[in-house]
This record gives sequence, C-alpha cells and structure tokens, in this order.
Amino acid sequence: MLILFIFAQNFLLMQPIGNSLKANNFLLLENYCTKQVVVNFDEPLNCSGIYTKEKFVKELQKIFKEFEIIKYTWSTKHIENIYAVQSIDLVLKNKVMNNNRKILFKIIFFMKKAKKDKWLLYYLNGKNI
Repeated sequence: MLILFIFAQNFLLMQPIGNSLKANNFLLLENYCTKQVVVNFDEPLNCSGIYTKEKFVKELQKIFKEFEIIKYTWSTKHIENIYAVQSIDLVLKNKVMNNNRKILFKIIFFMKKAKKDKWLLYYLNGKNI
C-alpha cells in the first residue's frame, strides 16, 4: 500500500501532462481538470482567465499551436494533504516568428485530490524565465 502511495506522490499528473506535450494535444487533459480552471500565463503564451475545463483545453490547444516544444523538464513538486503543486520548465520555439530564438517558460500546476485519489488541475501559473 505504501508503494502505491509513493508512486502516486511521485507522479501526480506528470504522465498525462507529458503525453499532452509530446503529442501537442491538450484535449487529453480534459479528464484531469476541475469544472473550472484558472489560468494566468505571461507573454508569450499570454492567457489568463477562468475557463470551463472544455474551454481551457481548447485554449491550450490554440496557444501551443504557435509553439514547438523543444524540451521540458519537471522541476518541483510539493504535496500537502489534498493539495499539490508541480512545475515544469519548457523550452519553446515560436513557429510563427520563424526564428531560432528559444523561449524559456515555467508552468506551475496547482492540483487538488478528488474522489478515488485522482488529482485534478484547478490553477495554472506561467512565467517567462
């Protein structure tokens, strides 16, 4: 039982988020969101507001259509009772600008535990670093 608990703590939503990044398909995240998701992303992703989970994944799909994800690295995680925070560092390239300039961007995922130990995204904060 302890092994399963440690496994869940180590990974949280790394796999579905990673799969979405690799496939550049954020519609896969809809099942991992609360009914409403708050987003606050700086430039160049530039997205903020309160979205239904359906609108949220469509908005991510639209934003990331302009960017090539060169690399991503999970950087931190913290779990406390029913809340968790996990962050990822992205190296992006703007497809539209058609230059070789790399963009470093950090996204912090705030999650809460739902029924049956399932983690759900409720807030995302993104900063250009």
